[in-house]
Amino acid sequence: MVVNLELMAQDGLYVIWRCDGAVLCQIPTTPALNDALSQVVANVTGQPLQFADLINSDAVSFLAADLPATVLGSSNKRLGLGGLHRPADNLSRVLTERLPESVAILTAFIRLGEKGELQNITTALDL
Repeated sequence: MVVNLELMAQDGLYVIWRCDGAVLCQIPTTPALNDALSQVVANVTGQPLQFADLINSDAVSFLAADLPATVLGSSNKRLGLGGLHRPADNLSRVLTERLPESVAILTAFIRLGEKGELQNITTALDL
């Protein structure tokens, strides 16, 4: 199971992308992972997350191999989701004071796995 991180700790809402890939090959991210992360983000931040349609990230390789994967990031109030993997994708977009919140989200998600609450994701895929 893979949670690929993109654009973490910016000044906007957290984001999960529903699909990964390029124009000619798009693979849906794993809905059960999206749902679990959505609940974790809401519990940790008290805010809903934003869903976006398409990203081209490293998670696509895992999805293509039929492994459960999703992509979690954050938006930027000025740039939205733009500028990924371009000059605008730089350290100045990261709010260091927001990094502990990102760590708390990932910690809570890992704890779900430790409790066995993510087992249905891999079991349904016969992994």
